[in-house]
Order: sequence, then C-alpha cells, then structure tokens
Amino acid sequence: MSKTFQTSAVSAWLLILLGGLFLAVGVGVGWVFWSGEESLLGALLFLLFFGGSGAYMVGRGLLTLYSYALLGKPEINYSTTSLPVGGTFQFSLQHTFPRAMELENVHLQLILREIATYKQGTKTRTVTYDAVVDEQVWPGQAYYEGQMLQIGYGLTIPRDGMHSFKAPRNEIRWVCKLTMGIPRLPDYEHEVVLEVQPHLAPKN
Repeated sequence: MSKTFQTSAVSAWLLILLGGLFLAVGVGVGWVFWSGEESLLGALLFLLFFGGSGAYMVGRGLLTLYSYALLGKPEINYSTTSLPVGGTFQFSLQHTFPRAMELENVHLQLILREIATYKQGTKTRTVTYDAVVDEQVWPGQAYYEGQMLQIGYGLTIPRDGMHSFKAPRNEIRWVCKLTMGIPRLPDYEHEVVLEVQPHLAPKN
C-alpha cells in the first residue's frame, strides 16, 4: 500500500467540479423544459434541485480554497509512514503565518478506518467507519503576520491493533488526520495514510 495525502484544497476542487456539473445539468435541462413549453413545474424542480445543489457545492468549494489560501501551506512531516503494529511515529507541524489571522484550534487524530462494501441485490453500497484511537487538541489563538507555529507529537499504533489490510470488499486503513479550525470558514484538513505492517514492533 502506498501512502497517499489528501488536503482540503484537493477536496475543494473536486467539489467545485461536481457542483459545476450539477449546475450545468440543472440549467440545461431546465432550459429544455422551458423552451419546449413543457411543464413549468418540472423546469423549476430541476433548477431548484440540480442548480441549487450545484451552486452550493461550488460556493462551498470556493470558500474552502479561500480558507486554504488565507492560511497558506503548513510544513507537515512524519518520521515514517510505514511501521509495524505497536510502532511509534512522530508528527511535526511548522507554519509561518503569511498574514494576521485566528485559529480556533489544531486537532490531530490517529484513526482506524474500515471501508466495507456491501451488495444488496443489484446495488452496491460502500460504508466507512472511523474509530479515533488517539487524538490531541491544541487551543487556537490570534496570530500576527510572520508568527511561527510549531507542534510535535508522538503517535503509537496499539499493540493489539490490526495491521493495514485490503480485500475486494473490505479495507483496514490507518490514517493520521490534521485539522486546523478557521473561524467562519471551512477547516484546513490534511490526511496521510499509514502503512501498518503485519508484525509486532519489539518491546522497549
């Protein structure tokens, strides 16, 4: 399993693209109903559902990108992303604020994520379960332009925990998730997938 990263900016672009698609479908089909003298109610329903949903997703995505640009890009490092069951890794965050702003908090989580796929008749459904194994919250404050934030924290995979696992209908994934809360704006989020090997770390 290769490590993967996900940030709020990546999710925002996906949301904007999906929202744009919904918006185009809503306006396009609504226009067909309207110009073809079909049901006015049908046109309004398409515009309200697809157009409204699309506009919301595009707006949410743009707000997330603005939030990301306001904060800047934190320097995030992991001592390792491949470790055995019972192994420990170090997380570190360093960030110089490009402008004065406020953070609500900085939230770090070690998550055991199970992704299960169920088949019900002809339909397939995927469900994700997140179990927080460890977490740490640092209180936020107002930061001035050029101020530096430095955080370090050690996280350990429990010795009785499950190693990373992937099968056609089930996956066990270990994730380290960082959330930086920004008042009145979408949070900055960053995830890294850890590769937990199927053997125990030596006892100290």
